[in-house]
Amino acid sequence: MESRLIFINLLVKLGIAAAVSSSLVRSKEFKSLLFREERTFRQKVYLVLWFSLPIMVGVGIRISQKSFAAGDMSFETALLLGVIGGRWAGSLGGVLMGIPALLGHGEWAAMPFDVLAGFPRGPTADHGRR
Repeated sequence: MESRLIFINLLVKLGIAAAVSSSLVRSKEFKSLLFREERTFRQKVYLVLWFSLPIMVGVGIRISQKSFAAGDMSFETALLLGVIGGRWAGSLGGVLMGIPALLGHGEWAAMPFDVLAGFPRGPTADHGRR
């Protein structure tokens, strides 16, 4: 791949991340979920849905357009969900973001890759306190 094409793809990815994050941060509910110290099970599910649904749309767009490779940010989002919400949230987000690639395009390795990206990044049971 030519270096200019890689640079353009990274700029498009950065633009997509900025657009999604600026639209999410305007919601009071999303901000309250994001800045909590401890989250209940239901709050973790809501956080996963807030992150995963826009990225699922991006994966669907990537699948429908043959030349558009920069819209898929499922790997990065699974990492972020694992860090913010924990192992369970990162894994569930990886499953949700891998569904369009698996069903729409037959990419069978996308879902396990996203799940594995979100799982080990999460905090441990003691949340790093020693």
